[in-house]
Amino acid sequence: CGSGSEPTQAMAYGADARVGGDAQALLQEAERLVAAPRRRVVLVVEDNPAVRSVLIRLLRVSGYACLDAATATSGLELARTRKPDLIVTDLILPGKDGPVLVVSARTEREVRDEIRALNADFVPKPFQATTIVAEIQRILD
Repeated sequence: CGSGSEPTQAMAYGADARVGGDAQALLQEAERLVAAPRRRVVLVVEDNPAVRSVLIRLLRVSGYACLDAATATSGLELARTRKPDLIVTDLILPGKDGPVLVVSARTEREVRDEIRALNADFVPKPFQATTIVAEIQRILD
């Protein structure tokens, strides 16, 4: 599933498979898509093609439409232009290996330890504006 092609875009909007060059079959598939309720769109950003493929198949079988990207750069571009409902991403990707800050109400020690094990930083909710700004400055400095 390449992110920019027309078949990929059709898949992202809920097409179940590629439709052959038959104009009537294409028209029927388009009518089916227009009549169907909108599927929630998930963007999968994963550099490993096998893992990306498994995630996409699993999500589609579960009723979601998918967009996919192999790099952080292409994932960010898709996220900006297509505005998915959710992004599933690997933490370390080609094209963007920057820091990650997780903001969460889950403050149990195990959760914090898991986040830190992923080389991510953590700010608990609710947070003070000064706290999150200071954490962002610390990470970026």
